[in-house]
Amino acid sequence: MRQQLRFSKYCWFFIIPAMLANAGMARAQTTTVEDRLHLTPADLEGFEKQAKEDVMDFGGHVEHIASKNYSAFLRKKYIANALALFADPDENTIQVSSIGITADFRTESIRIYLNNLLRLSYATVDITWYDYKITQFVKGADGNYYATATVFQEFSAITGNTEVKQSRRDLVKREIQVELIKLEDYKGAKPVPWWELKLGDIKIKQKSLSQ
Repeated sequence: MRQQLRFSKYCWFFIIPAMLANAGMARAQTTTVEDRLHLTPADLEGFEKQAKEDVMDFGGHVEHIASKNYSAFLRKKYIANALALFADPDENTIQVSSIGITADFRTESIRIYLNNLLRLSYATVDITWYDYKITQFVKGADGNYYATATVFQEFSAITGNTEVKQSRRDLVKREIQVELIKLEDYKGAKPVPWWELKLGDIKIKQKSLSQ
């Protein structure tokens, strides 16, 4: 009987700490899941760098899509890559300017705009994006985070045949909305939150005189 009593005390000596440890692990796991929704300044800084890279990638895709130096097959590949950067390329829009007109911009969906770049009638086309900047992310009322990227876009083209050529040039400053969207996946019955970075609408902030 004494041996059984000593054995029981010995078991509880290990069982109680184990129970406390398991309870601590449960609290830690709960905290870990919740922490995925809380973005630290370091997290937001990392997303700002990613956002700038995505905007630069989109600018590079636009340059390749418009260029006559690449095959139609390759340019369509660039369209697919560009569309994947947006939250909804059929709903997200871009303002488009016309050479010689400094106002009254027309608005197209991102998908239509990119496909129209394939059909530009100029003999040569060169679109360059440069001087990329991005603001800090700010949390919106919907719980998502928003930032704005700015970039200059220079459009130059040559029209006409080999005997009569005319050059066209257009310079605009663009504003691009960047969205950090809160999403949830499920691992079994447990929701697992995560964040996805996507580009949104693109507007013309400023336009220079074109020729």
